[in-house]
This record gives sequence, C-alpha cells and structure tokens, in this order.
Amino acid sequence: EVATGTDISVNLQSGQFSMFDRALGIDQDPNHISIKVSSVHEIDADGTTFVGVTPDQSGVIHSFDSLQDQIYTISHQDADGDLSDYGGLSAKRLSFRTHLESGSAKLGTVEIDTYVFAQNGTFSIGAEEEEVFSVNENDVKFNIKLSEWSFCDGSCGAQQSETSDYVDISLDISDKDGLTSVTQQARQDEGNRPLKFGLGRGDHHAALYLSRKVFHSNTATWSDMVEGFPKIESRGEQITLTCRFRKFSSSVTYDPVVTYSNTLGSGGQSASSTGSRKAEHFTLYVLMGLLCTLLLLL
Repeated sequence: EVATGTDISVNLQSGQFSMFDRALGIDQDPNHISIKVSSVHEIDADGTTFVGVTPDQSGVIHSFDSLQDQIYTISHQDADGDLSDYGGLSAKRLSFRTHLESGSAKLGTVEIDTYVFAQNGTFSIGAEEEEVFSVNENDVKFNIKLSEWSFCDGSCGAQQSETSDYVDISLDISDKDGLTSVTQQARQDEGNRPLKFGLGRGDHHAALYLSRKVFHSNTATWSDMVEGFPKIESRGEQITLTCRFRKFSSSVTYDPVVTYSNTLGSGGQSASSTGSRKAEHFTLYVLMGLLCTLLLLL
C-alpha cells in the first residue's frame, strides 16, 4: 500500500484534483500539482469551429467554456489497505465524475480515474503494446473517460443546423506558485515511447507523459488521436492540455501520466540543501580544529 509519499485530493466543487507529498500536506507542499477539466467543446468537421455554443430552441448548448458549475461525485475510492490493479501494477485508485447537463438534456459523462502507483514497473498502451510507460512508486496516472455522449446531429445551435464531428476536452495544470514553463523533451526510441514534457519553474521536478492512443470501449480497440493532438500550451501561470476525440459511440478513454518527484521531505529541506549544509558543517569543524591546533602550538 502507498502509506507515505504521494496523495490525491479532489475538490468536488470545482472538479480539481491535486497530487502532493502526504508528509507535508497539500497546503505546505510547494511542489504540489493541480489539474482540472477547464472546458469541453464540440467541433465541426473542419476542426476549427465550436459547435452548439449558442442555445437551441430548448435552451441546450453543447460547448462549455467552464465546468465550474457542474456537480461532481466520487465514483470509486479504494478503502484503506486496498489497492487496485492497473496494467499488472498495484496502485491506489480514486475516481470522480460529472454528468454534463444543459437545460433538461443530458449530454454526456466526464470521468477522471487517478492512480498512485505502489510499485515500480512498466505498462503498455495500444493493441500491440505500441507505447510503453515506465513508472516509479508514487507516480500518478490519470484516465480521462468520455461516455454516453450526445453529439450535435444537425439540429444544434440557434439555427438548429449545426453538426459536430469531434469533441475537445481541455485540462488546466498548475502548481502552488504557477507553472510558467513547459518543455517537450527529446527521447530515444520515440516510436514506442509517449511524448514527454517537463513542467515547472526551473527546479520543479515533474514531468507529463502523453500517449498518442485512444481506447474505444465499444470495439475494444485503440486508435491514434486526431493529428496535432494531444496539444499542450503554456497560458500565463498554468499549462493547458487539450485532447481531441473523433465522434464515438459508447465511450473513449485517454491515459496520461505525471511523474511527481517532490524533493522536499517532511523536514522541509531538499536533499541537495541537506547535503550542502552537511558539507558546510564539516568544513566549519575542520577549520575550528585547525584553529585550536594553531593556538596550542602558540
């Protein structure tokens, strides 16, 4: 079981989940990472225009600039002492979801599964293990699952004439002081490795690994995400991840991973800081010893 290390908390008012050092707590951990679904937009066939932004005659919209007013509930939480399995690895699971509604219409469900790994190992994504993820104990994986979606079918918008072919879901990623940089990092053997992005403010130790694959539950098959996605952008003091899914039936699932390496322990000092201070103390002791020796000789 993950008794110490990374923990997950969920704010059911905003749909934001945070990963943090359990020993420090979320408020005291300067390196904690927070993620929330910021928007959902249906997109037309040319891939450029939002669909269902204006209400139809029933007051129903299909694009949301914010999910702040949605109702979130916990859909699964491992009990103390219990662990779930993901790809043959043990992990602590916490899941939550919201049912998107507009007017009297139910448009679909967004569900987030979070996993804190309890062991080091690897797991694969794709029909023939096209992408291999390596994770360490306390790394965090989360799934984005869209299901029971009601796409615009030619009767959306004020003119009741709009049709959607895609749905975009965007997630905002931030930390306590604001993430101001994101850097894609080159990797060897790119063919079967996920995209890697370094997150942070120089000394911040977190990385985001993005798969190119989407799982379709109705056919139990994997496909590549739409070209140009997933897309990650730096916006002010947060980073936005956008995933684009083709029109689907039943559900689709996408699987990112965050390697969260908090260098601050419960004592509030980083390993490098602690080592530096030990070196400083050692140097001071040596100088004091030399001074005493010189005084005795005098």
